[in-house]
Amino acid sequence: GGGAGELGKDADVSAADAGDGGDGVSSSITGSSTTRAGGGGAVGVAVTNTTGSGGAGGGGNGNTSGTGGNGTVNTGSGGGAGSTSGGSGGSGAVILKYPDTYSLNIGAGLTATTNGTAVPDYKITTFTAGSDDVSFFVAGPSFTTDYLVIAGGGAVGYGYNAAGGGGGAGGYRTSAGTSGCGASAESSLTLEVGPSYTVTVGAGG
Repeated sequence: GGGAGELGKDADVSAADAGDGGDGVSSSITGSSTTRAGGGGAVGVAVTNTTGSGGAGGGGNGNTSGTGGNGTVNTGSGGGAGSTSGGSGGSGAVILKYPDTYSLNIGAGLTATTNGTAVPDYKITTFTAGSDDVSFFVAGPSFTTDYLVIAGGGAVGYGYNAAGGGGGAGGYRTSAGTSGCGASAESSLTLEVGPSYTVTVGAGG
């Protein structure tokens, strides 16, 4: 399966290679470089009995004797193919980076953590599940916020003869580095204190 950074590898029967998942894309928005949204590995059971590895960024591995590996949660990575069933895609995530002079009200429907030390002068809030509104408080003007939004990864089917891996996040967009498929960075968001903004974290396939 394709990753956010590259296509999945083609199978090569002569080399007994079922095909690895494509690599994801790295981002340092949290203060350290992390790769997410890798594609799932394929399988070729009847012909070569080989498996493909998941792409860098959490892609699930292929499995010739059962269920394919699941994509890593909160990376938007694709599931690996299997001989009996395919792996599930990894859930997505939303990450906000904003000045540490501001604080965030987070609705009860969201699961989130905030780190105020990883990047000097900034807070990093990572949303890992749910959907609800958020709003900033502390009086002040509008301000810019960097973000990373990763859609959930694709699940995959299965088959005795062969099966491809699940695709990594269909949507990988960020203002802090390269977006998916080699696209340039998006513009930072300009947010204000007071209004509510809806955040939704997508589930994997």
